[in-house]
Amino acid sequence: TDGSTTPDDVGWGRVARRKQSDFIGRRSLDRVANRAGGRNQLVGLQALDAAQPLRAGGHLLVGENRQPPALTDGWITSAAFSPTLGRHIALGMLKDGRERLGSVLTVCDEDDRYRVKVVPSAFHDPENQKLGA
Repeated sequence: TDGSTTPDDVGWGRVARRKQSDFIGRRSLDRVANRAGGRNQLVGLQALDAAQPLRAGGHLLVGENRQPPALTDGWITSAAFSPTLGRHIALGMLKDGRERLGSVLTVCDEDDRYRVKVVPSAFHDPENQKLGA
């Protein structure tokens, strides 16, 4: 994230708006530009190859055959191996990210190129099969 990121961009806009009292930043939540399309939004990322490590800083490109030099559609902000999920996972900021859930993107990370799937930013086990295993 950066200084232009709002609670809406990371999925917390509704929570922030529920606060009844005034707070620093409330005015920013209501600015039209901060609710417009084309903003970077926080998403989860999973490599199509479960063994593929993900690294912070990789650039996200929408479209199958896009190669640098190209305008980036986003970037990986943090990455780690999830022992619970048995794969590498990441968070990233992606242009119109929540509208792209399920999409497959190309990651350009120095000389590495690999494909990732856009998933919700909250990684969990919805069937609760891993925790009790």
